[in-house]
Amino acid sequence: AMARPMDDARWEVRLFGTLTVRRPDGGETALRGTRAGALLALLCLAPERTHPRDRLAERLWPDLAPEVKRTRLRQEIAVLRALFGDAP
Repeated sequence: AMARPMDDARWEVRLFGTLTVRRPDGGETALRGTRAGALLALLCLAPERTHPRDRLAERLWPDLAPEVKRTRLRQEIAVLRALFGDAP
């Protein structure tokens, strides 16, 4: 079988059941019960919208102090960046 060029590579995110990310190489990562998964779901449900960090943090951690929310959001964004790497 012929390999697909990288620009045709597709990522898939399954939002129902266990939130799962499927890489172009076919490997999968489950984000069950994680805030990174919740963040990814929020972003996937409205990909055409901009998502201000303060609003995302408020939705994920409504009861925490603002500086704690910002720190946690940065940590979860780092988790997603590690998962997606250089993906467009």
